[in-house]
Amino acid sequence: MEILKNRIIRVINILFIYLERITLLIKCKLGIIYKVTYSDFDKHASKVLVVKEPTEEYVELPHIHNFIKDGSMTVYFPEVAIWKFEKAMVFSDSDFVLVNSSEIIWPKRDYYNFSKNLPQDYYIYKYEMDEAYLRKSKKTRIVDVAFSLIGVHSSVWSHVLCEYIPKLYYINKIAKLEEKRLTVLVPNYGNTHINNIVYRELNKLDVDILVVSKEESIKVEKLYFMERVGRVTDHEIYVEVGDQVEPKFITDLWREKITLPLISEFVEDKDKEPTLKLFLSRNTGGHRMIKNNVEIENYFKEKGYIFVEPHKCTLKEVVNLFYQAKIVAGPFSSAFTNMIFSRPGTKSFIMCNYTRSFENFLEPIQQYFSIDIYWLLGYDLDKEHPGHTSFYISKEKMIEACRSYGID
Repeated sequence: MEILKNRIIRVINILFIYLERITLLIKCKLGIIYKVTYSDFDKHASKVLVVKEPTEEYVELPHIHNFIKDGSMTVYFPEVAIWKFEKAMVFSDSDFVLVNSSEIIWPKRDYYNFSKNLPQDYYIYKYEMDEAYLRKSKKTRIVDVAFSLIGVHSSVWSHVLCEYIPKLYYINKIAKLEEKRLTVLVPNYGNTHINNIVYRELNKLDVDILVVSKEESIKVEKLYFMERVGRVTDHEIYVEVGDQVEPKFITDLWREKITLPLISEFVEDKDKEPTLKLFLSRNTGGHRMIKNNVEIENYFKEKGYIFVEPHKCTLKEVVNLFYQAKIVAGPFSSAFTNMIFSRPGTKSFIMCNYTRSFENFLEPIQQYFSIDIYWLLGYDLDKEHPGHTSFYISKEKMIEACRSYGID
């Protein structure tokens, strides 16, 4: 009986494989999708500018209560360049460049963590080792000369900081090199903070701006495309040590272009002693949440913490709140990246599931902004999706961790 059951399962699996192949063929015939192969930058583009040379950098490990006290690793960060394509296409919410209507340059395929990445490129219908299938866009616009700021998660705060902000501050160099007028391709930013920062810079430049909707592709006679500086995955089932690491290049740029200018503009009393205790709540989204959040939040309310949802504040409010904070606590979220506005020595207490503590994009903030980050792991509730599972926090264990860390 068991043998028969296994044979039936194998037959069903084979039928699914054939059905998928047939579906691909039918959709290709109907013009809904089309097949492309992979290619490389140097076969279709010329290197215009090296933004960052290859580096080997010391990266701190997270400080986790009753687990990791100290440690570091040396990470290799490759060269980052801006490439010029002749006659190419880019697509909204996608990270590849299409050339010759049949080949794509998809840089993330070469990233060390691609095998565990779950690509979120909207126009990648399906990808395999040697080929991919692309969706056809509903509308194509034609631009003469362009620089692209569109891509996966190009309007998500943490991804923009790590992946798109570095690109933003090199547009002016390309505009000065290019004889023709440059058009900058941007997504429709839903986040007001991103919108504020991006347009502050773009409005200083003598360039055109084209907002690209989700259903659009852009055909460009001359395209300038900058590689990602960071290696943040689009989506994943689990997170490992070394995921999401960012080079010092990024934190230096944050400090120079965002942190110091905005503090200078928005903070009136810069010498005032930091006194605020912030709690960054996370009660929506359905994942990476504290299961017993009412119990935990009540504890911090009794301790005098101010509950903050940064995305609901103005940029000026965010800068002032984090600049005047002496402690920032809460369940892990991208809101903690706002600690780039906090002063050296600010303490941060982050509660999270097991694997998310290794999401290293916060470690450069600890390392180069001198923010003291301390992690507490909860009890994971969904073992099949460890990177995004919600978790239970023992109040007793949390109080113990707070005392060990020296916060109240």
